[in-house]
Amino acid sequence: MTRFQRPAVAIGALLFAFVVTACNGGSATPSPTLLTDPGQIVTLSFASLEASTTLHMDATISGSVKAGAIGALVGVGSIGLLGDIKLAGSTLIGDVDLAHQALHLTAAFPSLFGSGAEVIVADGYAYTKTKTPLSAADEKYKKLKVAASLPASSGAPSAVLPAPSTAPEATFSFVGLLHRFDSQVGSAAATAVLIGQETVDGRAAYHLAVTVPVDVVSQAIGVAGVTLPGGTSIDVTPVDLWVYDDGLAPARIQVNVSSSTIGNVAVSLTFTRYNQPVAIQAPPDDQVAAG
Repeated sequence: MTRFQRPAVAIGALLFAFVVTACNGGSATPSPTLLTDPGQIVTLSFASLEASTTLHMDATISGSVKAGAIGALVGVGSIGLLGDIKLAGSTLIGDVDLAHQALHLTAAFPSLFGSGAEVIVADGYAYTKTKTPLSAADEKYKKLKVAASLPASSGAPSAVLPAPSTAPEATFSFVGLLHRFDSQVGSAAATAVLIGQETVDGRAAYHLAVTVPVDVVSQAIGVAGVTLPGGTSIDVTPVDLWVYDDGLAPARIQVNVSSSTIGNVAVSLTFTRYNQPVAIQAPPDDQVAAG
């Protein structure tokens, strides 16, 4: 996987890892009345996400990263850039089909010389394609075999994502990742405060502030396959989490991360279209590179 493919894949996995740190097992049972216990809301939102078959996500990424840290983050060493690189306008959009272990993600980084990436996982294979100033007009997908997904203790189906900095067949299982954090972190992973009621995607939602310990964030980053430069310190402000009133699925999560070595990054990820039909297919053979 190239230096340009890794950031998009890593960001996708890392976003899910942050969602995990704000959620902690239970059983999803929609309530006809408003809940008042923030811990219960967070617990039920985890269970609802875990029980979902499909979902759509839209993420916006802003802030800036230090050019000198990018190479270390994606495992390619120095990339010859200096100063801070603005991330304004960066997006990550995708559909996840957990029932069929498939996903389709598209990332765009306009400030990184208009670069972008696309990841499709279908039928046991991952297809990746990148766009850079040096990309050919007829750039083809690279095809990699996807290994079996991590086991989910509940037996629920899981979707996979190629790990950005390990062997080609290493994978992430979204549900397996959730269970890993649930078992490692437990009830001490986060604390939540209920702020009130707001609207996300035209639907009423609980708004919570979740305090995530720094060591949990470090675990999330490690599981997401991102290697931080030595001596890196990270600060995370309370994570804003919105949970739909109906169904109690996560609606939106906003994360602000700052580091003197890496920079300051703000991510806003919105979840919609739960359990709606999605069609994720492998690209045609003539669009896939040989080998």
